Amino acid sequence: MVAGTRCLLALLLPQVLLGGAADLIPELGRRKFAASTGLSSSQPSDDVLSEFELRLLSMFGLKQRPTPSRDAVVPPYMLDLYRRHSGQPGAPAPDHRLERAASLANTVRSFHHE
Repeated sequence: MVAGTRCLLALLLPQVLLGGAADLIPELGRRKFAASTGLSSSQPSDDVLSEFELRLLSMFGLKQRPTPSRDAVVPPYMLDLYRRHSGQPGAPAPDHRLERAASLANTVRSFHHE
């Protein structure tokens, strides 16, 4: 249950930080949230965002935002997988045999060996 909650919060963090730019939160829901918190616009206040970020960081046992290394390697097959899943133009065609199995997956791991 805790892992599911953490995943949900991790997925919602970009949505909150971007102010609902991807419209995952319906306009009606944003208006209800704004009305219940006393905010006049659909954009969360800086205080709300800071509090949300602090809670997420503490849930993951972090004191500050992680900073990815500039030397981080993203394997090409992971980029292809991301492009295919996000539906970007020019992405490789999906393999229909794996489509059902992939639709049930919720985790992707990748290992880079030098």
